[in-house]
Amino acid sequence: VYAWLPMRDYPEIELPEGLTGIKDYTFLFSGISGRLVIPSTVTSIGYDAFSRLKITSLTLSEGVKSIGEYTFDGCTSLAEINLPDSLESIGVRSFRDVAVTELVIPKGIKQLAYQAFDNARQLKKVTFTGDVPQTGTEVFRGANVMGYYPENNETWTAEAKAGIGSLFSSIVWMTSGFTPDPQCGDTT
Repeated sequence: VYAWLPMRDYPEIELPEGLTGIKDYTFLFSGISGRLVIPSTVTSIGYDAFSRLKITSLTLSEGVKSIGEYTFDGCTSLAEINLPDSLESIGVRSFRDVAVTELVIPKGIKQLAYQAFDNARQLKKVTFTGDVPQTGTEVFRGANVMGYYPENNETWTAEAKAGIGSLFSSIVWMTSGFTPDPQCGDTT
């Protein structure tokens, strides 16, 4: 079962349970804006499926495993992204030019492709919750962030942090158990 919408304004969309996939270009230029919820029955989202829309909030339900290339590319109003632990891969430039300030990379992520979050210049905090993922180059190009990684996770070696860190314009690493000291002016 696949979805398609005619072109017009949709201020909020919650796609129905039972939908199993979203094909390439399905909602490109459809007029969707505001909140978008993708149900748990969807396992994959195709190339350019939601590009250049005015989506402000995205929730991918548990069950989604992959996001194709350019899927949310150019969604410059996208300020909130909720990714499920079932998500394993994020394709090339999937979230290029989004407006998100904080991002949680779920524990199921195995692959972050080339420029997945390129030019997300408002991004200030990235929290990795699982093992170190495989990455393409320039995944977070343009982002200057605080990066958090899980405590007691042996995959997060100094070498791994250096490799992931090279994907950002700049990064300061902290363990996920770090609590900022407001007396020092650090409220990140």
